[in-house]
Amino acid sequence: MTAHSCRNDDGVSSIEMLAGAGSRHATITIQTGGIKMRNRTVWFIVGIVLVCVLALMGTGFVVAATHGGFGGGGTAQASVSQDKPVFGVTHVYLRSDAFTPAYIQVVLGTMVTWTNEDNVPHNVTLSPVVISSSDNWESGLLYPGQPFSYTFTSRGTFQYHCQEHPFEMIGTVIVT
Repeated sequence: MTAHSCRNDDGVSSIEMLAGAGSRHATITIQTGGIKMRNRTVWFIVGIVLVCVLALMGTGFVVAATHGGFGGGGTAQASVSQDKPVFGVTHVYLRSDAFTPAYIQVVLGTMVTWTNEDNVPHNVTLSPVVISSSDNWESGLLYPGQPFSYTFTSRGTFQYHCQEHPFEMIGTVIVT
């Protein structure tokens, strides 16, 4: 995080903050507009704004994902903030352009099944597709009601997405 303050020729003070977390960025400019404020008041306002920006960034408000840019080599780079994984769940549903649950943890050798319960086609694709990996998988297009199952044969963190909705539909499987 960087903050810059300056005063122009008209006596207007401004504070500009640039908060960056990975590929998430927010810029905030506060101008006092000639109103004389004590430094303590200005920094209090800056602190409140900063807390709000960081809270929005932490909730996944800013999604900085690009198709094919979700990580590499079977490890995931978080692009959406997620809570703790749901342990032992082996069935994921595709509903309302989302994977439910989107973050699960299973043991090695577990078969996970994804079922499309939405009214539009979706798919389940490892992010990114890794040509040389034995854990490279892609469901193909799943029409409403169709399932896809995959048995995890290696440990790791695997992020996946729907190629039809790559920014909205992102999920993660942790294999221990």
